[in-house]
Amino acid sequence: MIASASPFATEAGLAVLRQGGNAVDAAVAVAMTLAVTYPSAGNLGGGGFMVARINGTNVALDFRETAPAAATRDMYLDANGQPTDRSVTGALAAGVPGSVAGLFEAHRKYGTRPWRELLQTAITLADSGFAIDSAFRDDDEGTAKRMALDSTSTALFLENGKFRPIGSTWRAPGLANVLRRIAERGRDGFYTRRNGRSHRRIHESGRRDHQQGRPGVVSACVAHPSGVRLSRASRRLHAPRLVRRADPCPHPRHRRGEGPRVAGMAHACIDPRLGRG
Repeated sequence: MIASASPFATEAGLAVLRQGGNAVDAAVAVAMTLAVTYPSAGNLGGGGFMVARINGTNVALDFRETAPAAATRDMYLDANGQPTDRSVTGALAAGVPGSVAGLFEAHRKYGTRPWRELLQTAITLADSGFAIDSAFRDDDEGTAKRMALDSTSTALFLENGKFRPIGSTWRAPGLANVLRRIAERGRDGFYTRRNGRSHRRIHESGRRDHQQGRPGVVSACVAHPSGVRLSRASRRLHAPRLVRRADPCPHPRHRRGEGPRVAGMAHACIDPRLGRG
């Protein structure tokens, strides 16, 4: 069974399973397709976690975004020490993306199907286009206003200052080209190639991190969400206790709320009884 925010991505994952791929192969296909069909959340510029039980071993992969090397404590404050919108809009709002590095590492360690094959659906959808559905369309008027400040975002997503209507066809040839490079060269196709003016601008302050960004794979469940470290646990350890026992990180990197959520995911992979009626 596969569930995702986009029927296109769900079908991509199911197709991989039908062809003999494993769960990690399917997850890569789903995630890459979401980069096309659900760009507000499933995108190449973000990051994430993967928690799984593979061949009897509980594993977790943390590939959330990180701050660029040149980031400073006060970079989002004005001269008077007051918060600005630079953490929401513009180049400084972006972190060093981890999605491609994380998915590539997961596939390298645990995947079975050819990497290039897993990106084919995403490439086809970006190149040939698809009908916009409710999962793709963002009705937040504030988001449309922020997108209107950037000419590239406007050309891709807006018509007359509003999001393109449901049912209209959306294509992204530029994204298709980026995906092709990733399919051909793996993570290096994303982190060591210039993928357009906007991409270069966003990562100018973190070029070194962007080129070297690599996630860590560990046995048992280890991650660093919002200052909480999820560590090795016995099969009988419940998620709430896992969070309470976790060691705080000195420099939290992820937004609050991720710790309990990932702890629940960890518990699900540790205790197969979770979710049974």
